[in-house]
Amino acid sequence: MEAVAGLDIGSSHIVAAVAVPAGHVEREWKSTREPKDAGHPSAGPVPGVLKIGSSGTLGMRRGQVTDPAALSRSIGEAVAGAEAAAGAGVGAVCIGLPGHTVQFCRKKYGNLIGKRRINQQDIDRVNRLAVVSHLPPGRAVIGALPLEYVVDGAPVAGKPLGMHCSRLEVELMVVTAERTLVDQLVDAVRGSSIKARIADFLPSTLAAGRALLSGAQQRLGTALVDMGGSCTCVLVYNHGCPVGFEVLPVGSDHITSDLAVCLRTTLEGAEEVKRGLGLVAKGNRGAGDDTGGPRTLTVPRLSGAGFNEVPLKNAVEIIEARICEILEMVGSSVSRLAGGIDLPGGLVLAGGGSRLAGLDLFASDYLGLKVSAGSLGVGEEDSRLPVNTAGAVGLLKHMQDCSRPAEDDHRPTSGLWNTVRRIFKVSR
Repeated sequence: MEAVAGLDIGSSHIVAAVAVPAGHVEREWKSTREPKDAGHPSAGPVPGVLKIGSSGTLGMRRGQVTDPAALSRSIGEAVAGAEAAAGAGVGAVCIGLPGHTVQFCRKKYGNLIGKRRINQQDIDRVNRLAVVSHLPPGRAVIGALPLEYVVDGAPVAGKPLGMHCSRLEVELMVVTAERTLVDQLVDAVRGSSIKARIADFLPSTLAAGRALLSGAQQRLGTALVDMGGSCTCVLVYNHGCPVGFEVLPVGSDHITSDLAVCLRTTLEGAEEVKRGLGLVAKGNRGAGDDTGGPRTLTVPRLSGAGFNEVPLKNAVEIIEARICEILEMVGSSVSRLAGGIDLPGGLVLAGGGSRLAGLDLFASDYLGLKVSAGSLGVGEEDSRLPVNTAGAVGLLKHMQDCSRPAEDDHRPTSGLWNTVRRIFKVSR
């Protein structure tokens, strides 16, 4: 069995996750590498353990490829790091698409089949026709998830295989992305140093949902808030399916930019302030407190020569102002996508921006909802992985689920998703 990788291509970072396949031995890895790579650890890989490689994203900005060669180098660096950590070469990758160009839309379609029992060909046909009907130009179908089947006007639970009817209808959640971006990412992966085939595509936020949300959370109703660098994606689950998706054009990089402008410091200095300060408690905001803590921050000057002292309170207020704006947009988006229904699972935070200290408690107070920080928790080793790797881990989980043969008919949704994906495969 070849090693597979989940490749999450974000605006700020590219993360690759590799699981060492069972039965793989180190000599197979070493025989595929150049002599300069012989310095890798000599200990054999442990099957089933997740290994992560990452790199900064170059050549891509806000979901648009600006420098294909630089993006290829970044992809190669991330995958090579994961290969080296796993001690195994990657044979196939699943690409995670950034949320900027991803769209989720509901489609309904009905088809007359005559007065007989429904077979698998009838189900495949109605799904296929529902996807291609009114497909906007320039869009590539990434996946299609059946939400509900209707047999002679009566909704049914699960797949209606074997039922007797004359008309079969389906409601699908169709996921599409800009075909230009898909083609550019394919070219960037093929132009990198890795020699793996492209096996599949999946929106990064949907992949993160697979890794962070349990089946119970998806069935009860939960909103996943994926805070990236340049945007924040909101994905709402209910009854076990994603029912709404929206991209908000504000992310954690905007907090860094605000700090850099208002404190008159460099972006690097502003990023350090943001990570070190976070959303501190109200009693530790600087001026006028009795805690004895520091009331000022030392930040580098824009010129690079020397440092400035700035009030701690000002930095806190800048961070809170932008966070409140993001949360206001998130609250409106969740209410709109959920259609007024309650979400017992609350909000789950994901993405690199969610690592801001105290964000979950601040968001819970601000929105009046249950808010929790996402946690992978897929194993003793993987529980230590940061939440910004959830997209890559979810992509890897998706690949493993697709390669695993179905043992029973209790998971019709996953099977139909994969069937429609194969029909409308977007990789070239």
